[in-house]
Amino acid sequence: MSLIQSLQDILTCSDHPHLLNAPITLNCGHSTCSGPTSDELNLSTSSLPLSNRLVCPQPECDLSSSPTPVSSLEIAPATNVTLQKIISHLSDSCPSEIESASDNCNQVSLYRTILSELECSLCSLIFDCPTTTICGHTFCRTCLLRALDYSDRCPVCRSTMGAPLLRLFQSRSPDFIINKIIKTCFASETSQEPCTPFEVGSEQNKVPLFVCTLAFPKLPVFLHVFEPRYRLLIRRALSRDNKFGIVLPSLPQTENVDGVHPFGTLLEIQKIDFLPDGRSLILAYGLTRFEILRTEPLDGYSVAEVRWIEDVDKTTEDRLEIEAGPEESIESLSKICQAFVEVLRAGSTPWILQRLNNTFGPPPSDPAEFSYWMAMVLPMADDQKAQLLPITTIRLRLKLIVHWIRGFKTQWWFRGCVIF
Repeated sequence: MSLIQSLQDILTCSDHPHLLNAPITLNCGHSTCSGPTSDELNLSTSSLPLSNRLVCPQPECDLSSSPTPVSSLEIAPATNVTLQKIISHLSDSCPSEIESASDNCNQVSLYRTILSELECSLCSLIFDCPTTTICGHTFCRTCLLRALDYSDRCPVCRSTMGAPLLRLFQSRSPDFIINKIIKTCFASETSQEPCTPFEVGSEQNKVPLFVCTLAFPKLPVFLHVFEPRYRLLIRRALSRDNKFGIVLPSLPQTENVDGVHPFGTLLEIQKIDFLPDGRSLILAYGLTRFEILRTEPLDGYSVAEVRWIEDVDKTTEDRLEIEAGPEESIESLSKICQAFVEVLRAGSTPWILQRLNNTFGPPPSDPAEFSYWMAMVLPMADDQKAQLLPITTIRLRLKLIVHWIRGFKTQWWFRGCVIF
């Protein structure tokens, strides 16, 4: 089948035997004629905005599973600029009768012309997961989302998207017709895998870094992501294995690796809620700890080469505990920590325990998890608590925590409390 015949089949209106007339792309990704008649648009008579009253003409399209419609803007989708240009080029190639592929048409010239229309204006590559905005311009999905991190305007016409449209593009379906044209007629142009940034997933010891706060294994972390660079980091994590690293920023007086704390925690995203303006709220859980060996910049954030940190095996832990004696056993140290928790619970700072119970839950029974949970109870700075990250035995972590607890005796707010 010739190029013209293939394009003709793809671009023919599903309701009428002619090419699409001023095509518009709906929220579901399918396109239809805008035309002069309202029956071709299948307009309902409801009071919803016009953009929500467009019903997809494709029988296989399940409208109930399409993205949440825009409900705050009285605006209809504009003509799909890319499709309209392709249809115009196709018509110019065979002006006499477009339905029959003429041998006189310059197939090579048409191929090159249409291929140029399928290039993203942001990355200058052929569309990857083409997404068409409500103003009619098409971009790679990742290119569009990244552009919207910095501005709520269309990168081409500068039309304002607005918060509802930004939320819509988070889950908007790809442009079905443009995608089909690329796969059917220009498959050779997309035979190679797209070039993606080098991050976690390509090597097990490469981790993208979110420089923000302290986290420990097995405990939840709540994040509010609003910076464009970290929006990009989270999207890339979601497209792979939902994992990224979190570290504290380094203190001004220290000389740590590239301005970040030398130790961090690998997180896994459990839940994410996108806000209308592109920000997101994330619930993640700590998986394991790491030491940063070196970092390199990537699109505004850092990617680190790391060494994973694991606790010693149980046999080694038991041997070290026997050598330390009963007074410094895990059980004895845990009791001191539990007594401190009860002091806080009964003292003048019950809000601390209430907040921690709501955030991290009750004290865990597992000694390793308890040592991290206990660190979150302590009313001290995160950079001090981060000293626990490189420690590879439960007993030594609890011993350091007990040392901190005993140090609270000298604090004015804790005088009068009995510390073991």
